[in-house]
Amino acid sequence: MRLAACGAGDDAAAALADRETNLCQARQDLRNRPGRTRRCERGLLPRSTASPGGPSPVPARRAAGPVIDQWRQTLTEVPAAATATRRVQRLLNGWSADHITEILRGPGDMHVAVLKNDHGDLYFKAEWPYDLPQGWNERTIIAADRDSSGAVFALTPTSSGQMTVDPLPLEPRTGPSFGYGYGGGSPYTLYQALIRCVFATPQAPFTLNDVDADARNAGDTSSQLWHTIATTQGPLRLPWPTVVNWAKADAIRAGYVV
Repeated sequence: MRLAACGAGDDAAAALADRETNLCQARQDLRNRPGRTRRCERGLLPRSTASPGGPSPVPARRAAGPVIDQWRQTLTEVPAAATATRRVQRLLNGWSADHITEILRGPGDMHVAVLKNDHGDLYFKAEWPYDLPQGWNERTIIAADRDSSGAVFALTPTSSGQMTVDPLPLEPRTGPSFGYGYGGGSPYTLYQALIRCVFATPQAPFTLNDVDADARNAGDTSSQLWHTIATTQGPLRLPWPTVVNWAKADAIRAGYVV
């Protein structure tokens, strides 16, 4: 499994993540210019779109809200000795061992550090997947808590009454943070990640710029998916079948042929 380090934090850190995303997306837009018809190429990630090697440190995310609580129920605690490993030290990146509340592990051997700052606020830093999802269906909900908007998950009820909680995979070579509720780099990353998951391609087969070149910083757009991402305030709850339908409508506008 390909993993990146993922987190959330203050406004300055979020702005930095947006700038990183904008730079990454500008390069991608140059490769995927509007007006071109594209066909899906399924398979392994080519070298040019492979995920970055190892976690890349980003700010920590607040560990609060019902979606985060649901996700934490799927994680298991690892021995305290894990704190000394290079992998966890790389994940902390700027936080000291004194801030660690616990180290957890999720499916796919994804490590999560739960941290408490000097004011007693809980945060987490986690390795985030790149691999495409499995098992999402008509009951799946794309969800995020407002206070942890950089962390987006897919919640899928099981036949046994349990809940599968999958971190939404990042698209390789995009910024390290999701966002919503405004027009900017991190919401753009969320849009591209959802498009990639819908079409199950190595990277998103088209960009928002292909759908609507004027939509990046506005909620007024022909893309219902982007409009919802850019304007939603409070908790994010998107039924997966609705996301699929919106993504297919955007594919038509972008000239993408499956």
